[in-house]
Amino acid sequence: MYEGSKGLRKENSIKNFITTFIPFIIIAILGFVRVRIYLDGLGEVISSLNQVFNNIISYLAIAESGIGLFIGQKYYKLLVEEDQKKINSCFKASKVFFNSLGIFIVIAGMIVSFFLNYLTNNDLDLIYMQLALFLFLVKNAVDFFMYAPRVLINSDQKMFKINILINLTRVVEIVTEILLIKLGFNYLVVLIPGIFIRILFNLIINNKIYKLYPWLNNKSKFNKDELKGSKNIFAQKVAGLIFYNTDTLIVSAFLTPAYVIVYTSYNFITKYLADISFMLVSAIQPSLGNIFYLENKDYSYKAFKKVNTLFLYIASVFTILTISLIDPFVGLWVGNKYISTTIVRYLFGLILFISISSLTILSAKDNLGLFKETKVAIMTEAILNLILSLTLVSKFGISGILFATAFSRYVSTFWYVPVVVFRSFFNKSSLQYFIQHFICLLNVCLISFLLDHLSIFAISSFLNWFLLALIYGGFVVAVVSIEFYFLFPEFRSFLKKYKNK
Repeated sequence: MYEGSKGLRKENSIKNFITTFIPFIIIAILGFVRVRIYLDGLGEVISSLNQVFNNIISYLAIAESGIGLFIGQKYYKLLVEEDQKKINSCFKASKVFFNSLGIFIVIAGMIVSFFLNYLTNNDLDLIYMQLALFLFLVKNAVDFFMYAPRVLINSDQKMFKINILINLTRVVEIVTEILLIKLGFNYLVVLIPGIFIRILFNLIINNKIYKLYPWLNNKSKFNKDELKGSKNIFAQKVAGLIFYNTDTLIVSAFLTPAYVIVYTSYNFITKYLADISFMLVSAIQPSLGNIFYLENKDYSYKAFKKVNTLFLYIASVFTILTISLIDPFVGLWVGNKYISTTIVRYLFGLILFISISSLTILSAKDNLGLFKETKVAIMTEAILNLILSLTLVSKFGISGILFATAFSRYVSTFWYVPVVVFRSFFNKSSLQYFIQHFICLLNVCLISFLLDHLSIFAISSFLNWFLLALIYGGFVVAVVSIEFYFLFPEFRSFLKKYKNK
């Protein structure tokens, strides 16, 4: 029986976030350790190669074309209607597709492997890189073969029931890799256990999902019409791919492995902060989709404004602290030689702010299924980003690539997607949305500039850095909270409503 009450929506959102966030802290710490272990144990060349593999898998996964998102959106309505037969039909279609995708990723990846010498600037043997890529592909393809059941449980706002297992998979895999590297094993050996770890945990996770939905089965006849209309999501996947994954490949192809380490070190930190925010919006997204389908537009608009203000607040705090603290952290973490320039630091901060502050509007777009209406703007962003990055990398290096990423977002999807969402669903102007965004961005710049000119004490250890982070963190949270409280009624309302929870 589907339950969609307001109280249950909030409770499930909180559970989804908590069961993801707490393990994430452990994974984040292990992730930072793994990067340093890779660098110390396997060297710059292998570390940068591993990053290239991550980007290759991201490009190949574009074939997914947003099927998970598309099917998930259909599940929202079907769960409300309790249409088990139709859900099984969608499930069968998604399962067939994901299985085909797993096979495609391995085959296409091996074709790409013959061009690895052009994607990397190293002296490694091509056969060695091909074998490493094959193992990397198989490890990641395992998830696609067993992914279909997760789409349903996510749409039903019950990811909290399997989140611990999902994150435990990552913890076990990371710890295993770290131990093997410390024991002196080759990169190829390090990759192998991950394949079996993912198979085992995916079997356990899916078994739990099938127990939650005993009526869910794979017996329905495959109906390709269940995937009809998903092509409009393809543009969204291309844009996300280029926005988040093209940069590393361009750095790898045009610059040295050392620059790859510089870029990925800064990106690693900002990505973790963006991932925390994405976990929160992912926990909220099914509830937001439920609101859009069940509540009136006035209630939906108020709910959207509250969530959007919350993410502007998170974006402001995370961005200010990132700009102020990332350089000394990178120096302590991977070495002072990998510290980049001030402009690179601020550009990473700008991209982080755009990424987090846009999560709410992008979530609304996905929930409302506005894929066809926004695909032109999204493809414009993708093409512009690629052209500018390739044009600027030779002269400006990493800063040129980062500028291209930020500029392409601001001149395309940043303004177009809100206009479409506000006009087509809320029937309101999006002007207030843009004003709020730039007020927050200006505030971020001012506070970051102020903190840049404060020198409290020298940072010579992680303990010093941590103490400085506590001081800066307390100051930034206090100042930004006061500003938001007086500037935005939605923030005051949010605090009053959720202070007990």
